Amino acid sequence: MELFTHFDPENSSSLGMALVLSSATPLLLLDEQLVIRAASETFCRTFDLPVDAVVGTSLFALGKGEWDKPQLRTLLEATARGQAAIEAYEFELKRKGKPDRILVLADGRRISVKDGWNGSNQERAFLRTIHASACKRFNTVLSPDYNAAHHDHFHFDMGGRGGFCR
Repeated sequence: MELFTHFDPENSSSLGMALVLSSATPLLLLDEQLVIRAASETFCRTFDLPVDAVVGTSLFALGKGEWDKPQLRTLLEATARGQAAIEAYEFELKRKGKPDRILVLADGRRISVKDGWNGSNQERAFLRTIHASACKRFNTVLSPDYNAAHHDHFHFDMGGRGGFCR
């Protein structure tokens, strides 16, 4: 399978990277400086953006600056610093010559593998969906059920022959 976002082997164990790469919805993985580390194929297709112009770019520099909304910037910067949580946020993205889009950011809660793997039904279902999806995209996938060393993270690896999903 060809990955849409350029895959960095150093990030191969990242839950966020796997989630973005396996997403069927428009999704981005941002770092602390709000630079895009990964973009789902659906995101790039939905917003007519080539992946080379997305990955490694500040969210606010996408396109022709239409993503640089002061309210969005303030909210995301506060969230990245741990000073705010996104309950729900909606804004209209207007781009010259392209259809307007209504974007909704919702529920910025964090789910950890350590606490969520055996957490609430919703957390368990979410993490098991990520696990099952990763098994289709990576050659080796290890979960907390594999052994005690993986109690707090997933292991995703492109090496090996494949088909090892535990």
